[in-house]
Amino acid sequence: MDPFDVSDRNSWYFGPMSRQEATEVLMNERERGVFLVRDSNSIAGDYVLCVREDTKVSNYIINKVQQQDHIVYRIGDQSFDNLPKLLTFYTLHYLDTTPLRRPALKKEEKVIGKFDFVGSDQDDLPFQRGEILTVIRKDEDQWWTARNSSGKIGQIPVPYICQVVINPNEQNGTTISYSSHWNG
Repeated sequence: MDPFDVSDRNSWYFGPMSRQEATEVLMNERERGVFLVRDSNSIAGDYVLCVREDTKVSNYIINKVQQQDHIVYRIGDQSFDNLPKLLTFYTLHYLDTTPLRRPALKKEEKVIGKFDFVGSDQDDLPFQRGEILTVIRKDEDQWWTARNSSGKIGQIPVPYICQVVINPNEQNGTTISYSSHWNG
């Protein structure tokens, strides 16, 4: 099996997510060692490494600790300069019953433009009302990173979009519905 790319934060970092949601994602995976990193719900700024074991999901708190002039990430009695180094270490060493094998698969999230967005910065992704975009990363509450149909990637303003829900319907093909509110 090919090792995963620890520098691809988007592949393993799932952001704000409850323990229950993480458990559901990982229990849908078949193999041990599938994992994700989420924000800690109890300690702001800390993370949780969630790992699929044989019959359960284990949750390991990752403390973000200031040491003199730099930050370290501590899990148990091990400290690392950054999260990719922590993940690399645990691909070679067991946490409980397994090393890390690969990140959990993310469900692709689609959004649609409610308004035209011209963009003012070079990092912005302009889009038109009705254009469907794929969310890549939820960087902030009001600004996300997305990709358009031609593959261009940039920042989009959350108030300008709404969620697209695609439901396969056996009788009539695929139906698409829109929601301006979601738990994303």
